[in-house]
Amino acid sequence: MAKMLAGGPLPVILALGHACRKRPDDSRSAITNLTLKILGTARKLCGQVEDRDTVHAAFYLLNGDRRLHLAQNTWDEAGLNAPRKVIGDSGPQDVELVQFALNELSHPLRFQYSEDINKFHRFLGAFEVNATYRSCVVATVGLGDGASALRQGLLVLVSHEVGAFGRSDAEALRLLAGLLAAALAHGNDV
Repeated sequence: MAKMLAGGPLPVILALGHACRKRPDDSRSAITNLTLKILGTARKLCGQVEDRDTVHAAFYLLNGDRRLHLAQNTWDEAGLNAPRKVIGDSGPQDVELVQFALNELSHPLRFQYSEDINKFHRFLGAFEVNATYRSCVVATVGLGDGASALRQGLLVLVSHEVGAFGRSDAEALRLLAGLLAAALAHGNDV
């Protein structure tokens, strides 16, 4: 939390306020703007890296098809292609990542991180594309806990550098995910 406050995420807070001032059916562009600010803030604040340009962030939206669909990302701004457009149908790691997003794991988690994806054999391996990314942190975007929880997707950060992310980065991403969840819930008039 201290890391988040020290980073001064004022643009995110202002964008959240703007999104929540709108009527739910008029909030789509404000939520898009908020999501981009959240991704930019996460990319700027999270991780101990030598080259900040190698850190990328994405929001994957859960659809009714039990897959995660890339909604927004920072690869586009850098003129790069996101490594995964859809997650959920490419093997057991994909399935487990979707279960994580839906809060269906036997021990539900709000976030997960790996200092080295190559050594972490659970669902974060879904982001190891051509051995490009080595560190990863994910946080669920949703409200509530348990079976009645409203789950909307995942925030993801990846880096080329081993050991880029730690627990404090995961906690910071979780806070940002909560802000996005609140705006999405408002937009859906939940």
